[in-house]
Amino acid sequence: MLVVHASQTGTAERLARLSAAAFPGAAIRPLATVSPADLRDASTVLFVVATYGEGDAPDTARAFERRVMAAPADLDGVRYAVLALGDREYPDYCAFGQRVDAWLHASGAQRLFDRIELDAADADGERQWQQQLHAIGADPAQPDWQPADYAAWPLVARTWLNPDSPGAPMYRVELGIPAGTRWAPGAIAEIEPRHDPARVARFLADCGIVDDGRVAVALTKATLPDPATFEAGGGIRWCCRRLRTANIRSRRCRSRAASSCSCGNIPQPMAGSASARGG
Repeated sequence: MLVVHASQTGTAERLARLSAAAFPGAAIRPLATVSPADLRDASTVLFVVATYGEGDAPDTARAFERRVMAAPADLDGVRYAVLALGDREYPDYCAFGQRVDAWLHASGAQRLFDRIELDAADADGERQWQQQLHAIGADPAQPDWQPADYAAWPLVARTWLNPDSPGAPMYRVELGIPAGTRWAPGAIAEIEPRHDPARVARFLADCGIVDDGRVAVALTKATLPDPATFEAGGGIRWCCRRLRTANIRSRRCRSRAASSCSCGNIPQPMAGSASARGG
């Protein structure tokens, strides 16, 4: 894995370093210092490139565009992705990143995913890029570069659409949007479903688990089994397994049937967030 950057103000280099950190052993280099042979040797290359002024390459990358990108190269077998940075105030938004993408494609390289264009400090664009890196094998434990700003969207209605289908149920869900939320073409709602806290409390009570609140918070995002099929100890063991798989620091069980807990611990929950955000 090679991460290449062309930066004018330092933003592209910052994102390139974050991208490289997500792949153990990845190398990072300025675009000006690489050759087509370097790209072939790497086989997988991430380009994080900015556009400066009226569609120009950053100062350090102009020679590369003039000498190397003047004609297609032999990049057959190279897999790549492009994160293009720009400013929508300019008519040639992300133009250099677009030219890099077009040159790589014309040279026979294969896109890992479509080019992502980032306007200034666009948190949604950064998260989209990071999510695409996870899809191609980036370290999933790496924290969000721009943490999502979730807010509570209440469930207004849920309608079962396929009651006669032999498959799993499908629902039409209606959510209440918080006041002040603004929408524009291309806006995305990122949904993180959560249980009603009362349901989690009933589940813990039915399973015979006494909790100080932290386990309940973690279980708000879990798929809860039917407690009627659990005897008390089974519910405790399920909680331990479910939370232990998150690789979270643990604490001692507190339960009426703690002896049934095979792991002897119930981990502390993941940091909670609310249900959704728009952007």
